[in-house]
Amino acid sequence: MSDEALASAVLQVAPIGTAAQAAIEVLRPSLDALPLDVVIKGSDGFDFEGLSSFLQVHQQSDDTTVAIVCTASEFRSASANEAVARLPSARLFVVDLDTSIDPSEVQVQPHVTYIHADSPKQQIDATLQSSLPTVEGAISTVSNRYAASKNGLPSGVSASFLQRLFVEAPLPLLAADAETGTVVAVNDPACELLDRSRESLLGRKQDELHPTDTDSKYRDGFQRSVETGGTSLYSQCEDPFYIEAQNGDRIPIDIVDTTVQIDDRTYLLGAFLDASGRMEEQTELRRRSMAMEASLTGISVLSPDGRYVYMNEAHANIFEYDPDELIGESWRRLYDEERQAEIEAGPFSELELTGSWEGELTGIKRDGSPVEQYVSLTRLSDGGLVCVNRDISDRKQFEAKLESIRDAVQSFMLADDRGSVIDRTIELIAETLDQPLAGYYRYDATADEFRAVSLSPRSQELFDDVPTFEEGEGLVWRAFDTGEMEYYPELSTVDGVYNPDTPVRSELHVPVGDRGVFLIGSTAVDNISADDQKLLEVVITHVRTALTLAEREEEIKRARESVEAERRQLRQVIDTVPQFVFAKNDSGEFIFANEALAEAYGTTTSDLEGKTDADFAPDDDVEAFSEDDRKVLETGKAIRRRGETLADVDGNERVLDTWKVPFDPVGTDTKGILGASTDITELEKTQTSLRRSRRLKSLYQLENELIHAQTSTDIYRAGIDAVIEGIDDVSVAAYSWNEADSALDRSVTVPTEGDQHPETVTIDNTARWRAFTTGRSQEVDGANGSQTLAVPIGSVGLLAVAGIDSMSDELVEFLESVASALTAALERAEQMSSMEDLKVALGRLKTDLDSTAQQLQTLTRAVDRLPEAESRSELDQLLVEFIDTNWSYGWVGDYRPQEQVVVPTTVSNDDGPAIEISAGKSTEQPPALESVETRKPVYTERTLMKRDSEWASTMLAYGYQSAVSVPITDRGVIYGVTEVTSTQADGFDEAEIEVLRVFCRMAGRRLRQLSTESVGYQSADLFEVDLAFDDLRPLFPSPPAGSSIQAPRITTVNSSEKVIQLTVRGIREPDFEAYIAKTPGLYDSDISATGSDSGFEATVRLDTDVRRPTSIFFEEIAQNDVRLSGVRSNSTEELITITADQRSGVRSVVDAVVTNLDTGEVVAKRSSGHDDSDPFDPLKSLTDRQREIVKVAYDEGYYDQPKGINGQELAELFDISHSTVHEHLRAAERRLMERSIELELPRFGSI
Repeated sequence: MSDEALASAVLQVAPIGTAAQAAIEVLRPSLDALPLDVVIKGSDGFDFEGLSSFLQVHQQSDDTTVAIVCTASEFRSASANEAVARLPSARLFVVDLDTSIDPSEVQVQPHVTYIHADSPKQQIDATLQSSLPTVEGAISTVSNRYAASKNGLPSGVSASFLQRLFVEAPLPLLAADAETGTVVAVNDPACELLDRSRESLLGRKQDELHPTDTDSKYRDGFQRSVETGGTSLYSQCEDPFYIEAQNGDRIPIDIVDTTVQIDDRTYLLGAFLDASGRMEEQTELRRRSMAMEASLTGISVLSPDGRYVYMNEAHANIFEYDPDELIGESWRRLYDEERQAEIEAGPFSELELTGSWEGELTGIKRDGSPVEQYVSLTRLSDGGLVCVNRDISDRKQFEAKLESIRDAVQSFMLADDRGSVIDRTIELIAETLDQPLAGYYRYDATADEFRAVSLSPRSQELFDDVPTFEEGEGLVWRAFDTGEMEYYPELSTVDGVYNPDTPVRSELHVPVGDRGVFLIGSTAVDNISADDQKLLEVVITHVRTALTLAEREEEIKRARESVEAERRQLRQVIDTVPQFVFAKNDSGEFIFANEALAEAYGTTTSDLEGKTDADFAPDDDVEAFSEDDRKVLETGKAIRRRGETLADVDGNERVLDTWKVPFDPVGTDTKGILGASTDITELEKTQTSLRRSRRLKSLYQLENELIHAQTSTDIYRAGIDAVIEGIDDVSVAAYSWNEADSALDRSVTVPTEGDQHPETVTIDNTARWRAFTTGRSQEVDGANGSQTLAVPIGSVGLLAVAGIDSMSDELVEFLESVASALTAALERAEQMSSMEDLKVALGRLKTDLDSTAQQLQTLTRAVDRLPEAESRSELDQLLVEFIDTNWSYGWVGDYRPQEQVVVPTTVSNDDGPAIEISAGKSTEQPPALESVETRKPVYTERTLMKRDSEWASTMLAYGYQSAVSVPITDRGVIYGVTEVTSTQADGFDEAEIEVLRVFCRMAGRRLRQLSTESVGYQSADLFEVDLAFDDLRPLFPSPPAGSSIQAPRITTVNSSEKVIQLTVRGIREPDFEAYIAKTPGLYDSDISATGSDSGFEATVRLDTDVRRPTSIFFEEIAQNDVRLSGVRSNSTEELITITADQRSGVRSVVDAVVTNLDTGEVVAKRSSGHDDSDPFDPLKSLTDRQREIVKVAYDEGYYDQPKGINGQELAELFDISHSTVHEHLRAAERRLMERSIELELPRFGSI
């Protein structure tokens, strides 16, 4: 069949209703996969009249199939029914977006197909293909129209084409002889579905493919399809069709078949579609539907206009209706006007914002009475609603009773005794529950019986004689023994009733711990509801609490008496011990003190409490005590102070060993201090004498060792050994002054373990630094309450001792004596070495003075020659000569900001690393570029450390290990850059760098004079200026952060429209397009080349009249005959290069733009002689040296095969190295290639 024939089969899709677009989107991927021409009409959804007109047009079309699509909520509409009635051959597809319809309700109707929106695409594909004419239908329809030739095929169509169409069809297809039912053809999908080979299927009867117990059903269907002709669909939900696979499995299928005539013989072509997924989904949907119907929670679905399209019985029962009475009715029928207004203002408004709402609503029953309900509303995608509700009237009544009970039981807590609590409880139960029996039986442990202690008035009327329950009598013992509430809805059926003739028919027993049991009873069977039982639980819970409080009060009273006795005993013990025991609050006031401390202060314990140390002790002692108190409170940690002193009432100084710990005083939210001090005065005197003798001995030993010490390390180590000998368990470090870093470096540490001393002492180490700078010892708080003492060693070092438990004047004196001895020893050692150092220094100074004198002489001569320079080339040559006189190598280059490259123009000699420099992909910028961009000299030493960069690698290849790059600049304008190299790793000092900076600045000034006075440029008539804009940019305002936009070419369309070719980096393509879309004046972006790490190419159109900066800029360059040469814009600035034949034109543009926009800055100027040659000559892009070398190489056959001259021979011709020739050739070849590619592109239009 030809493509023309296939194209004539059309599927017209007609959506119904306002939500039809959502249903179309569900079906669209599967519709696009059909081998038909699919046309979707009225995508916004037909109304009734629109659909009628549509059906009338397509009723009589033979080659058109009509599919009507609607949502589940529109299924029962008049439009859907009318569509099926008017065009029986049309198929109605019901798309369920929210599971709001039972699939079985849809499937039983002819020509109606149910599809759930969440079904997999493969299943939707199969459903559509089983319900619409696919390839087979198209073959049948069109073959009838075009069959003309003797073999039944239309003109131009071969049998092999139909065979291929049959075999390669994606659906399982079988063809059987209509007369015999024998399978004559089968394709691969059918073999796969049946799990059989093609050979085993061909020649079999068609009914043999189905289960044997139903073969008559399929024979009848086959015969019916042959007799009726045309296309038939077999798809059922309850009793599906099956095929039988080779392994015996039954596979549910949908069948589409059609009769075809070939060579005067009739065949039945059938498509078998696997219906397993559809069957499973429909089964699940039926289960959900049954669950909704059986749910005790009300569920309903409303259409977009607010009418019920589904309602289960639970929902209707809440309002005392049948579901059928409310289907099709508006929700307003169930609410009064006031509630309707509240619903529209509240829930419906929130639905519009969030799509859901839940809360309480009051509806109207059939009889007009109100019904309280809890409602949850959810908006469907087609505008309808799902409503879930439940009746909460009983709950509301229960909550009212519960609130009343909670108010009443609060008074229980204030009852004077347990009897009052019980009496009030009985009154509350009788009033709330209105039951004839309400009483409380208390358990008497002595008599082992329950006795009534409180009964309601109705209970007393109910019984002539109130019983007492002895052990084992009555049901009351069960609740008491189990501790659980027991309910007997029918006493007459319960064994163990105390009085079988009791008038009470139902009874509830509620135990109150081991105290007793409440009895509540009714003369009616099962007359105590679950809610009443819950209310009783609330009441009894409060009763238990009230009774517990009363009992607890008695226990507390007894406990207080016991605590008071223990407190008196503890106080007696504390007052007996000789240590000072005390407690203070956070204000330092004593809240407790023993007799020993009171005696030392010459007062009593009662007088001491409420006072502070300041009321009794000297100021020095008070300050020390208060500082320790503060540390304990702030850190929350214990502190020990051994050796602190206290002057007692007699004036004696006592030495104390004191512990202070934080604690929580009773009756306050603040922290306090608990302390204990032991008088160690006599012990301390003995230990002090021993320490003094030991430290004097260590000082004598130190003096002897220092006599023989030769180096500072030996001196420091001897001092540390003396400290370790004199003080136990400390860590000592010695520091020496580092003049270069203005810091103290640690020289020696003992012991080496731990990390109590920093490697370096700077101003950040406050106490240690203060000790060194002031020349006075300083204390430093250490870890675990220990201290560190920092002692200066003259002006050359520092001695730090950590881990000191107790600081004393004697200890400080000892350490300062050690430091003094070290100071003297270090001064002696320094004097011994200073003579040799002086000799070396004098020799170095003489060499430096000679070098500096030579540089100053050459600088003076070069400066004198500056006014004589009449051109840029003369100035560059003067710079190179100055460099060649004082250093080994250097060059002068031109900076091209648009390309961000530096191109060497003049070199001191050809055998050097002068190459074109660009940023490339390296993260570290080459020094020459950094210099021109920062306008400052850049000194790079030890290039070996940067050998990964291309620049450093080139430097090292020529043996240069350091370099200085200096910009040639004046008044912010960059004229170029010079770079000087050295073979030494640190080949330049500050004086040399300053000499270069001064000379380059003077050269820049001369270049500015030449530019202004036309000196040296009188033969030049091409001028370039680089303008930088940071705001009010003419072309690209506020580009995205991190982006870079370069515009090498701009073409004029008309007076106000330009086309800009761009190279964009640092931004993704969608973000660039979004930037263009939101930027005034920029539009029609077109990305033409993508996928490179370096960015992408694009074009964009510019309307110069939209933005004022753009309009002013382009008006000025047009009026002054100035050309726009290039643009580079990023988030920092926009750099624009303009070119003119006359300097006056450039100056006019610059002055006008800067004046009118109040922005813009000239950052570079360039000038060149006029050239009558072709401006687009590729050789114009080369330097003179590059052009010369390339021309000779070409003439001598360097590019021939075989070569007429090699690289080494070419280098000898120019008397330069082979590597230099290679660099020149490589740079020239790259420039020529770039220029050649540019010349293939359209040239600039006039701007």
